[in-house]
Amino acid sequence: MRIYELHFFDDEGRRPLLDFHDGADDHDALRAAAALLARHASCAGVEVHDGDRIVGRLERANLGSV
Repeated sequence: MRIYELHFFDDEGRRPLLDFHDGADDHDALRAAAALLARHASCAGVEVHDGDRIVGRLERANLGSV
């Protein structure tokens, strides 16, 4: 298991929320990030990080693609 950082951002680029996810792989972390983003109406998107590596960036408008 890896520990992924989920950096949520709003429409103005601020980062009001940070969360973590223990995941088996990158795809699992992205699915978890999409589910959490759906619960945070004030956030426009989320970046998923595995240490210094950016796994992906999801925006609310594109949630159907995960």
